[in-house]
Amino acid sequence: MEEKKCAMCGQVKKLCESHIIPKFFGNYIKKNSPSGGLRNPNNVNKREQDIYKENLLCDECEEIFSKLETYFQNNIFSIVGVKLNDKEKLLRIDTNFENNKKLLKKYSEKK
Repeated sequence: MEEKKCAMCGQVKKLCESHIIPKFFGNYIKKNSPSGGLRNPNNVNKREQDIYKENLLCDECEEIFSKLETYFQNNIFSIVGVKLNDKEKLLRIDTNFENNKKLLKKYSEKK
C-alpha cells in the first residue's frame, strides 16, 4: 500500500482503514433501524454490513482517535444516546447546546 498524508498528524505514512462514523454508532443505528441493518444511500435496496471506511489515519493516530471515541461512547453517548425515550430521541437533532447540556445532566444524575 502506498503512503499518504495522515489526516490527523499530517505525516506521510501508510494509512489504515478508518470508520468515518464510529463503529459503535453504526452498531447503534443497525440495532435501532426498522430494517435491522444499514442501507447504501446510493442504492437503498442494498444492505451494508459496515459503516463506510476510508484510508484516512496512520496506525498511531487511529489508536489515539479510537481511545477518544471509546471515552465518548462510555461517558457521553451511553449516558444520553441510549437512555432516551422516543420523544427525546427526536429532540437530539438540536443545535442548541444548552438543551443538549440539560439532557446530558438529566441522565448523568441517574447513574
